[in-house]
Parts: sequence; structure tokens; C-alpha cells
Amino acid sequence: LLAELFCEKEEFELGADVFQEISTQNEEYMTDDAYYNYGNALEHLGKTEEALKIFDTLLKRNFHYKDVNHRVTELKQRVVSKQSEDLKSNRETIGGKAPKEIRYEMIDELGRGAMGVVFKARDRLLDRVVAYKTLPHTMKNDKEALENLAKEAQTAAKLNHPSIVTIYDVGEEDGTYFIAMEYADGKTLQEVLKLYHRITGNNFLHIAKALCSAVFYAHEQRIIHRDIKPSNIILMPNRSVKLMDFGLAKILQDLAIDKTMLRGTPLYMSPEQVLGKDIDHRCDIYALGVVFYEMLAGKPPFTEGDIMYAHLHTEPKPLVEVVTDVPKSFSSAIMRCLEKDKTKRPDSARSLWVELTQ
Repeated sequence: LLAELFCEKEEFELGADVFQEISTQNEEYMTDDAYYNYGNALEHLGKTEEALKIFDTLLKRNFHYKDVNHRVTELKQRVVSKQSEDLKSNRETIGGKAPKEIRYEMIDELGRGAMGVVFKARDRLLDRVVAYKTLPHTMKNDKEALENLAKEAQTAAKLNHPSIVTIYDVGEEDGTYFIAMEYADGKTLQEVLKLYHRITGNNFLHIAKALCSAVFYAHEQRIIHRDIKPSNIILMPNRSVKLMDFGLAKILQDLAIDKTMLRGTPLYMSPEQVLGKDIDHRCDIYALGVVFYEMLAGKPPFTEGDIMYAHLHTEPKPLVEVVTDVPKSFSSAIMRCLEKDKTKRPDSARSLWVELTQ
């Protein structure tokens, strides 16, 4: 109550201090309203990244609370915009590297996410076009993350599969840490689903086969994706399918400004990821199930209320009850992927493909 009174009187610094004390010592008293007002106070103080952390926490608690989804999206864009401006500033600084010394030449901005900006760029050294993803500036102060960065990237870069976007390079240039990867000039599955709503029949099988093959291959190399979702799946003009950011989720987990930023909207998270423990390759099987469900039904199994709670405790509506034109083999295989108990899911992506086509 005291914190809210401070905020009402526009004493945002005092309000934020009280909210911080409550959230640290008596978190059970932090209601949705309290988190919202806390984030609002931090935003008024210009503490964008801290405000994002609080609003993102609220988003996980109650996805539909007021305009929190919009606030998170807006604040993420501000954080990423600053990173983009800093990158541009670094490249224009007098006394910095001459243009010929800079390996990667930015061509166009491709997109923005919670963790950075993605550019279409030209690798001057190897004369090829790449996707250039910037990483959070905060990693400079995280020695453990820096030590793990090269190791994780080297492991992911060894993946050689036609349906996996290849990682080429990881490093630092002009004060900005980056990952350079294969440039895939197509539409994301997310974009295609927005346009067509559903993907069924042979088109579904074509995409599912490529994804199951890619995921099985990576798991055989002991690499887990951890973040399979439609925005990470690219459908190419030649009908090939590309799964990007393989191995990147683990890297970003070490670099995240806040661990919750990595999750985004938790539509595709397995129960064990929600709990943050006992994560193995079967979290990817769960995510594939959610993606396949969305492709066939036009929406993920959980879209309303506390989505993280639903992943843990709510049984998804059987696919055959959502859409009646789906083959029983599709429905039974996908519903097995969505089992809360990971031991009841298909034991591999190859097994999943077999079940889909029985």
C-alpha cells in the first residue's frame, strides 16, 4: 500500500525502493497489481531493463493482465534498439577500426528479439552473406558466460544437417559480441501460420519430416535445442525447411539479462523447463508436439490464463476434438508428445516420425 501511494504521488524512486524490498523479503505479498506498479515505477525512472524484468515476471504469472504483453514487447524493442544504436555508434567512432578492418558489413536489419538484433551481413573475409545476431552487452561482465560461449558455439557449429541453420562464427567485434550463422532467405513458420492459419496434409508431413530428422540428428550429437517454436523454423522458397538457433538457447541462457527474458511467451515450454530442472532431449519432443498441434489446429494447446501452470497441470484438449479432419495417427502421436511425464513421450524424434506415419 505504501509503495502504491508513493507511485500515485509520482514519487517513483521511493515507490520502487519499497517494491524492491517487498519482492526480496516478502514476495508472497507481490500481487499482479504490485508487479505492474513496480514495473511502471522503474520505467518512469528510465530503468528500462529492470522494468522489463518485472513486467516479464508478471507476464509469466498472468499473460492477460492489463496491457502487460504490450508493455513487455515495447520494452524489449527499446532494449534492442539501444543495442542496435550502440553497435552503429561503435562502428562510427573516430579512432575505431577502419572499414576494411571490420569483418562483417551490415546490409539490412532482419529482426529484433529479446536478446538482440539480427542483421543480414556480408562476411568480408569469406565473401558470403550471413545472418549476424548481436548478443547482450551485459555479457562483458559475465566471465562464466564468456568462457562457455566458445565451447557451446563450437559444439553447435559441428552440426551438419540440411534442415539445421549452421553456426559459422562467434566472437566480439567493436565491443559487440555476436553469432554469425547461415543466412536463410525464407518465411518463418510463424509468418506462414499467420497467413494461412493451418498447415495440413502433405504440407504438414513435409515440414514434420524435416524437423524430426533435424532434431533426431542433433540429439544423436547430444545437443538439445531448448527453444523450438514457429519463429525459429524457416520455410525456404525451394520447400526446404530450416531449424535455426540450435544450441543458441544454451548460450543465451548464460548471457540473458534476466533468465525469464529467454523464455518469451511460454507457449512451447515443456513442464520440466517451467520448473527449471531435469531437462533433457525430451523437452524438444514436447516442443515439437506443441508446434505440430498448432500447425494442425491453428493454435497451440494452451493460449489463455496462466500458460506455465497449464503446461504443468492442465491436460490439453485432444487434437481430434479441436479439428475433426486430422488423422488419428497425427493426433495420438502429438498428444503423446504433450505428456507431462516425459517418460511417456516418444523417446526420440525418429520414433515420433514413425508414430505420425503409422
